[in-house]
Amino acid sequence: MPTQRISNLALPLETRLLKRLLDLGVVIPAMIDIHSHVLYGVDDGAPDQNTSLELLRMAAQKGTTDLICTPLVLEAGKGLSWATIMAKTQALQQLVTQDGLKLKLYPGAELEFNWDLIELLQKGSRDYCLAGSRYVIDLPATTVPNHMSDFLYDLELKGFVPIIAHAERCQALMHQPERLLRWIKKVPQ
Repeated sequence: MPTQRISNLALPLETRLLKRLLDLGVVIPAMIDIHSHVLYGVDDGAPDQNTSLELLRMAAQKGTTDLICTPLVLEAGKGLSWATIMAKTQALQQLVTQDGLKLKLYPGAELEFNWDLIELLQKGSRDYCLAGSRYVIDLPATTVPNHMSDFLYDLELKGFVPIIAHAERCQALMHQPERLLRWIKKVPQ
C-alpha cells in the first residue's frame, strides 16, 4: 500500500521536526498523548467499550505508550466528577491490560471556559489536571470573552498551567491570533 507524503509546509514546526527525525530513522522511545476522548460513554468521544479499546489499540500500534484520558467537563457540579473520571480511567486501564496492550492510562479532563469551573480547581489540588500534574486543558468557546486573560491569570494564581485545547477551532482566535500571542507572553489586553 503506497504511503501518502504530507506537505511539510502544512504542518506545525514541531510536527515537521518529528517527521524529519522519523524520516532519518530515529527511534522515538515513547509517545505521550495528552488529550484524548477514549473514556467510553462520558462525552462526545468513544460511545462504548469496544470503540475505546479499538482506539487504544490503534494508538498503541502507532507507538503511543502513555495516554491521558481527558473527557469534557462542561458544568461545575453537574458534569463528570473527578471520582468518576478516576474510576473510569482505572476500569479502562484494566481492560487495556487484559487486552495485552502496553499502554498506560492517566486521568485528566478538558475543562470548558467557565468561571464556575475555576471553583473545581482548588489551590494545591491536582484534581482535573493532566496525570496529576499542574497542567489543565481549557477549551475555548467559539468566541473568546474579553476577560479570558483574567480567567487564565486566575488559573495561574492557583498554581495551574493552562493549556488551550483546539485553539484552531476558535474563529475569534483565527481572526485575531495576536490575542493568543498576548496570552502566551502574558501581556494584558
